Amino acid sequence: MPDRHTPGILVEESVAPEQAIENAAAAITAFVGRTLRGPLNLPTEINSFRDFNEVFGSLWRSSPLSFSVEQYFLQGGRKAIIVRVINGGSSATIEIPCGDEILTLEARSPGAHEALRVSVDYDNIEDCDEQLFNIVIQRLRDQRSTIVADQEIYRCVGVKENDSANIANVLLDSDLMRVISEVPSQRPDRTVKNSALAEVAYLGLSAKGSDGSETTDYDLIGSATEATGMHALQKVPCFNFLVLPAHARGEGPGPVALLAAARLCRQRGAILLTDPDAAWSNPAAAIAGFRRLNFASDNALMFYPWLRMINRLTGKMEDFPPSGAMAGYLARGSADGKVWRKPEETQVLLRGGIRISQIVPDDQAVQLRAMGVNILSQYGSLVQTGSELMTLGPGPGGSRSLRARQVLQQAIESIRQGTRWIVFQKNDEYLWKKVRLQVEAYLAKIHREGAFPAGKRSQAWFVLCGPKTHSEIDLAEGALNIIVALAPVKPGRFLIYRIRHLIGRSDVTRVIGLELESINYLSG
Repeated sequence: MPDRHTPGILVEESVAPEQAIENAAAAITAFVGRTLRGPLNLPTEINSFRDFNEVFGSLWRSSPLSFSVEQYFLQGGRKAIIVRVINGGSSATIEIPCGDEILTLEARSPGAHEALRVSVDYDNIEDCDEQLFNIVIQRLRDQRSTIVADQEIYRCVGVKENDSANIANVLLDSDLMRVISEVPSQRPDRTVKNSALAEVAYLGLSAKGSDGSETTDYDLIGSATEATGMHALQKVPCFNFLVLPAHARGEGPGPVALLAAARLCRQRGAILLTDPDAAWSNPAAAIAGFRRLNFASDNALMFYPWLRMINRLTGKMEDFPPSGAMAGYLARGSADGKVWRKPEETQVLLRGGIRISQIVPDDQAVQLRAMGVNILSQYGSLVQTGSELMTLGPGPGGSRSLRARQVLQQAIESIRQGTRWIVFQKNDEYLWKKVRLQVEAYLAKIHREGAFPAGKRSQAWFVLCGPKTHSEIDLAEGALNIIVALAPVKPGRFLIYRIRHLIGRSDVTRVIGLELESINYLSG
């Protein structure tokens, strides 16, 4: 195993029955797209644009995602998950001499910008151990730098066949390189310094990798069975927003990718931020383009027009898609989990000298808003929206309100997470009462904070958990069911969900067609 810092075992602490339910995370944004370098199809959490630079490289003209992530953190985002995808491409290689044979290593991550080097020595290895060696693998910040961004050290590895210390077996655990050739019968030669001034000798790349072609919608979608593309997000426990930046030519994603992303967001309780095409260069073109797109989803947002800001690669003002910056704004306002703030308390204020690329006349703004597109306006030096943010389709209860959608998702997810402790308890009436009181306390708290429009509890929410919410089959399976009814849009217009806990999993299902008479019967 390499000598390197590892995060160890992740332990997720369940809420004890005595604890109050806390707000679930509401400000994590996932980005899927092309980057300069980095692991493929591996969701990677970052907490700053500096983190992004270290793992995925700097800003890159062929990577709209890199600019989107930069704008996200500039606007107040704090946590992001990056999934790198690629269309074709190849990996760099290093050939290590082994007497008259060659050991070939290949970079784990494809691309033309990987800066890797290796060093072989025999330090602290007995003369009789002629098959053993030490190897250091380093990734540099870039191909012009000597600053080490990542390093792996493997001691006393060898070339003996069918040995756990065989270099090919050992590098199965490497994040940087792997063996792609036959392992030679001789160990690698000691790396010789190429300069008297060098402290350590290194071998550089024998062949550079390639970046492949521009990504397509199918690269963004990936495979659900193989957990690639956006489906790699199956591996993460939670994300709240999903950004699919445009392809390098400013187009897309297209309807196929948008439908797949909206479906994923629905399954995960997240919101998709999608951008208008670059070809929608004026409001009339945007109206016609959106009609042709023919995409509607209560799990998706769009903002228009594009934003004008400094491109740090060129030093010039350029127009950029708004999704990255707007995701940062939304994450900033949701950092404490209180997504139910009133719209006037979270009016859009973008930082950093950003301007809109064009003014949208009122009559065309009305048409775009009728389609669910949020219009950005300029008020002096501030970029704002003139009204409450809307989704691209009506959600449960018939509302397009983003705030209502977030309230619903946040409350249900917080309750789901906050009641997981019950799977270790005896499933009886005492437990049901305890759960009910815990959930009621949480809903009463967020009600006081303004989560629901109704003043009275009876018109805002109710909770059921008792004998009538559990069948004989439920009890035999050890399942606990919580019925939660919320009215985030209008007083008394309840949306009803069942949260079902079993050992190893929890399911959330919307209950359709449950009449109030049935609710009263269940609560009795």
